[in-house]
This record gives sequence, C-alpha cells and structure tokens, in this order.
Amino acid sequence: MNATLQALLGLSSFTSDLLRHRHCWESHSSALLLRNMGDLQVVRQNTTQTYKKRQMLKKIRRSISTICPEFSGDHQQDAHEFLVFCLIKLKEERAYISHLQLTCRCPVENMEFQLLSVYTCNSCGVTFDRKEQYNHLSISASDQKSLHNSMDHFFKSSCPAPEEVW
Repeated sequence: MNATLQALLGLSSFTSDLLRHRHCWESHSSALLLRNMGDLQVVRQNTTQTYKKRQMLKKIRRSISTICPEFSGDHQQDAHEFLVFCLIKLKEERAYISHLQLTCRCPVENMEFQLLSVYTCNSCGVTFDRKEQYNHLSISASDQKSLHNSMDHFFKSSCPAPEEVW
C-alpha cells in the first residue's frame, strides 16, 4: 500500500489535481478516498507529522476496503491490485460528485488513455476496431529483460487457438 501511494502521490499532475480541486471533495462524505488522499498529500508535505500520516493511511485503507474487503487487514497485498482498486474508487467518487453539478477534475484522468484493438477474422479477413478506455495495463515484466520488451510483448499481435474461436 505504501509503495503504491508513494508512486501515485509522487506524480505531480495527480497531486496538483488532487489539491487544486480539494474544495469539491472536502465536504462530501461520498468522496472519502479523494479527501483522504488530499489530506495525506498535505500531511506528507509537512514531514514532522508522522502520527497524522499513519492516521491518514488507515483512513485510506478503510476507504479501499469498502469495495475490496481483503484490504481491511494488515496482511501483505498485491500492489497492482491495490492500485487498480484505488483508481476505480477515485473514479467512482468523482462520478458521484459530478452528479452534484460540481466541476472538478478527477486526478485519475491524467492517467487515462484509449487503446485501439483491431480484430481480424482469419477466415474472411474482415476487420473491426474497438477503442477502450484504460488507466493501467497489466504487463508481465518477469519474462522480459526490459520494460520496452515487455511492452512489445504485450502489444504483439495474437491469434486465438482454434478452440477459443466462436
């Protein structure tokens, strides 16, 4: 959890949006994670408040455990999984606030991108495209020697096995 939060709060575009629009989430109970992450960033900037940092980390863990109960304890958890749930929860809270007619930018928007997938029928050659919105990729780095190789492997064209074809 700590490494994931350090990585997120180390992104200047993420933290600047988090703090710039703090007024939107400060007064809404539905924006608990957004508020707690903003508070943690403020406390992080004042390094003498160790006790407050611990309190904020506990509040963040409780916020995440509302959608994923396995993060409620002190057990070792997968950092990627925690990141994904943080991003989901932040977007959900921002979506709720948008219903209240408040114009605030969600810090997750800085990480979103569209991925274009092109599907080609092996029988007739017909293709169709599909654009999907993402804010993370699950790339296995264990088999590859570099991030570049991992990305190449991830985006490599693939052909399903015959039993996977509809």
